[in-house]
Amino acid sequence: MTISYRALATSTRRPNALEYLAGLARERRIHLFCGCGDWWNAALYLSPAGASWTYRKVNLATHERGRLAAGSELPTLRLCLDSGPLSVGVQMCREILFAEQWQYLAGAGAEIFIYLTNAANPAVPPGVWRSHLISHAAANQRFIVAANIADPRQHCPSMIISPRGEVLGELPHGEAGILRATIDTEEISDWYLDQRRTDVVRLRYRETAHDS
Repeated sequence: MTISYRALATSTRRPNALEYLAGLARERRIHLFCGCGDWWNAALYLSPAGASWTYRKVNLATHERGRLAAGSELPTLRLCLDSGPLSVGVQMCREILFAEQWQYLAGAGAEIFIYLTNAANPAVPPGVWRSHLISHAAANQRFIVAANIADPRQHCPSMIISPRGEVLGELPHGEAGILRATIDTEEISDWYLDQRRTDVVRLRYRETAHDS
């Protein structure tokens, strides 16, 4: 389950909001992702067992720089599902524009991408960010679950995409709703990733002290 809830961490009622969402995850036995921002623009994960995890946005938007701190890691998260473990990579907002981050996460073992955004800019041509999501799913052969705010000006839809680039579900612009899809992890593949010419171009990830 994904929630784009931008005011979560800036609200004076933050502890109550976090307690409510954590309680919701436990009560409904769901894996919950939501966007929040305070000193960081971050994605928060809450598990049905009460655990939590945070991804801090690496590539900040222009208006965020100088106001928020940027993250310095691209971690993956291991979900414990009834059907078995699932490795997840999280990206946020304008990080849709940095294909190397998605490719790195796929190479690091992420089987599914969670994408959270607050994208409602009428200056962005319609369909561009939607195309980016489909491309990331197909190029990395990974599932993508994307959640945007319900705003009529939104330029990136909430959708679920298969590793083939097939849209499995999509919400209409400006409408809140629920998307459900059953995914088959057997569709995930490293076929394209394994064909990369690393003797010509290679991604290098700078490990931090926290990683090692």
